[in-house]
Amino acid sequence: MKLLRVTACICALLASVSRMAAAQPVAVPVTALADQVFVSGREVRFEHLGSFRGAPVVRVDDPGLGSMLEILGAKMQFQPGTRFVVFTRADGTLITFTVGSNALSVDDSSRAMPFGPFYQGTQLYIPLQPLTTGLGLYERHFHQAFAFSPQIVSVQRRVGQQRTIVEIIASAPLTWRSSLGGPPKHPALVLTFPGFANAAGSHVTLGGREAKAASLTQQGPPGFPITTLTIEVMHGVKYAAHRVGGSSQMALVLAHNEKDLALSTVAIAPAVHISAMPTAPPTQAPTPVPTPAPTVVPSPAARGAVATAAPVPTAV
Repeated sequence: MKLLRVTACICALLASVSRMAAAQPVAVPVTALADQVFVSGREVRFEHLGSFRGAPVVRVDDPGLGSMLEILGAKMQFQPGTRFVVFTRADGTLITFTVGSNALSVDDSSRAMPFGPFYQGTQLYIPLQPLTTGLGLYERHFHQAFAFSPQIVSVQRRVGQQRTIVEIIASAPLTWRSSLGGPPKHPALVLTFPGFANAAGSHVTLGGREAKAASLTQQGPPGFPITTLTIEVMHGVKYAAHRVGGSSQMALVLAHNEKDLALSTVAIAPAVHISAMPTAPPTQAPTPVPTPAPTVVPSPAARGAVATAAPVPTAV
């Protein structure tokens, strides 16, 4: 018994020393990195972007990191001197970094990183690319430039008695515009999401009552992708788009009767649409990726009202 107690004490001591060593500042210096960073087509200037073991890292107190999180509707929680850094995505997903650990936690799952966050002196650095992966961003790396874009992460169908609801979730606050096209007997409802990449697959079956199916495609330049959702709607169907559960989620309601378009059981915020496709200023110097700034115009729909309602053209 005594030998077992001694062995347990030694194991506990070694574990304690290991944790203390892991939290010590690293000896390998961080070198400055002059690469440009673009988020949703806009350049974000970092003051403390660096390179460590060949990968980009950023200080947690960098104003550029704060600007990036603001664009994405994300938040960070960190107390100086502690080991944990927690990010909350716009859709509520939690991303957790731990000093001394190369495991990145995203909600209840965990994945390995080449290296974890570390202290350089008194300053805490976190690896940039694992962070952007956890934030659900689409990444493209150019010569001396990184481009990150939020993504459409989920498109799902929910069927009610008198309507079909298409739920769309993104990794950042959603902006979109909608239009009807195609011949009157075979109309198509098209939603475009400027600045969003597609990570939700390519096809969703919608049952055939209000709509047959939905397809997703991605176009646009790598630094500013555009995801398009095309829905084969049935003759005479109306639609409404609502924000639900937060700025990064929307519900597209399809119904034959306009009274079935309202979502009375959830809090509804006014819809936000893109008034025009973003364009770069004519005097702006060329950059590796476009730097548009979308113009966002809130819908005049009152809270609790149907945000957008339009009938599909009827056949003559």
